[in-house]
Amino acid sequence: MSDLTSIGRGVVAELAGVVARQQDAVDWASVRRLVEALDGARRVLVFGAGRSRSVALALAQRLNHVGVGAASVGESGNTRLGAEDVLLLVSGSGATASAVAMADQAAAAGVGTLVLLTSSEQSPLAERADVVCRLHARGKGSSEATLSPYTAPFDVSALVLGEAVCRMVMEKRGMEDEEIEQWRPNVE
Repeated sequence: MSDLTSIGRGVVAELAGVVARQQDAVDWASVRRLVEALDGARRVLVFGAGRSRSVALALAQRLNHVGVGAASVGESGNTRLGAEDVLLLVSGSGATASAVAMADQAAAAGVGTLVLLTSSEQSPLAERADVVCRLHARGKGSSEATLSPYTAPFDVSALVLGEAVCRMVMEKRGMEDEEIEQWRPNVE
């Protein structure tokens, strides 16, 4: 059992280190452009496939908590998008077929801003995106060896960056934590 405990502790330490490295590795100018896009958007639609979907869903919920109207693809809150709106894609590889198709649909519909959270700056989605926030963490297709399972470094880093982005939106709006309560569901 102690070997399993060592493995678990190793994964936690590894992922904490990956997240900590993002502080200096992330292009904060790109993150600020993302914050500006979200703050000025009429509506935000988020999309990710697989585990990135879970990250995208968590980000959409938190964006709603800070007063940014967000929905994910397939939710009932998903409405028509246009020039004042943002499509935020979460794709470690930047090449996920469903996310590429979503980006193409958004371009055809005239969606104003396409944002990508990814670990790959050289990808089909990065070429299409108006704002690319690159996370320096292992994603799908990486040959980097890690103790943590498969894409966990990217997933955890994207989740943490999403929380940082939401706090930045709050600061931009002069919003306190207590104000989140007005945006949280009162029937759950």
